Amino acid sequence: MDSAENKRILVGMGEIAVSHNPHTLSCIGLGSCIGVALYDKINHIGGLAHIMLPDSEDAAYKTDKPLKYANLGIDAMLKELQKIDRGLRHENITAKIAGGAHMFPSIDSSSSMDIGKRNAECVRNKFKELGIRLIAEDTGGTHGRTIDFDLTTGIVYVYIHQHEVIRL
Repeated sequence: MDSAENKRILVGMGEIAVSHNPHTLSCIGLGSCIGVALYDKINHIGGLAHIMLPDSEDAAYKTDKPLKYANLGIDAMLKELQKIDRGLRHENITAKIAGGAHMFPSIDSSSSMDIGKRNAECVRNKFKELGIRLIAEDTGGTHGRTIDFDLTTGIVYVYIHQHEVIRL
């Protein structure tokens, strides 16, 4: 997928990145974390967030990485996308998400300790609040994921250990 024209940008835990084509944005090692891909197919711009926790309002303390929270990371990513395209409209943006696994099977998956499930729910609620359409997702399960988000095509490639590649 990488070539001289297509540059890869790695998005670490609690970080966001925005760019335009021809770039690929990547998150490695998503367990309970969620990779949030936002895409404007008209202008071929997009962003990727590596969300670690559901909501900063639930946090007992403030963090040095505020973008690790779904509510703050998605808002920050939209602001950065607006710097690339000042005419950016939420109705032109689509979202795809991957991750949110239940990584600790010894913990009851219905409990509030299922961070992956809570992350996915918070991200979906944030999209509803903002009027952004979620068009594809690969969430849940008990396996980690790595994703590549191709800003030329808008395709998110989900790599799951010892499984086939999923295209969202």
